[in-house]
Amino acid sequence: MIASRGRGGDQVVSKWRVLLTDYAWSELSIEREVLAEVDAELIEAPEPDPETLCRLAPGVDAIMTCWAGVPRALIEAAPRCRIVSRMGIGLDNIDVACCSERRIPVTNVPNYCATEVAEHALALLFALARNIAWFHHQTKSGRYDLTAAPTMQTIEGQTLGVVGLGSTGCRLAEKAIGIGLRVLGSRRSEERVPDVELSRLETLLEESDFVSLHVPLSESTRDLIGSSQLARMKNTAFLINTARGG
Repeated sequence: MIASRGRGGDQVVSKWRVLLTDYAWSELSIEREVLAEVDAELIEAPEPDPETLCRLAPGVDAIMTCWAGVPRALIEAAPRCRIVSRMGIGLDNIDVACCSERRIPVTNVPNYCATEVAEHALALLFALARNIAWFHHQTKSGRYDLTAAPTMQTIEGQTLGVVGLGSTGCRLAEKAIGIGLRVLGSRRSEERVPDVELSRLETLLEESDFVSLHVPLSESTRDLIGSSQLARMKNTAFLINTARGG
């Protein structure tokens, strides 16, 4: 803490100031408590629009963001900024190149919600294979005709293609193998994953009954799946996307 003398007497000023652009939960008591341990004050933006954020940026030492953009204009408006922290996995909402130019580290939470997203992808797979949504809407409409339903698939023995074997993709692969699915995997490195058959993306698309995307949004993954990739998939296959769109 730093004491400063003002018109009302001594004032206690935190050593560090952290701008929080936005958040997805109800209140910030945990964040304030953690930052207070290092003598940092949390500056909560009332709105995440660029004008408001740039107005609050001068004098802050760090920027924390959930979904709001951290573009070059915001970074340059915070000349004291020493770090930009993403409260999640993806960095596509941060101008990482600008941060690199200014030697500002950018951090994220690599394992954030990896299990939850893997479980959600698996739930979508079950829903697609067993026509859950179709029967739900039919029942709500007062109709229930098994003979009119799309053909249901036995999940065990089917092939799941996992595009991107990071934290989330590996968790999904592990769960899928546990229920009897054959799992193909596509990744940038050649590092092996237990019981996952690594393959080229083209082969994965052609052989899979379900394809689940788990890649970050970057220049190398933008437009990863388009008309030519969809044309390689089986007519009966399903595409599941719990990754970034782009």
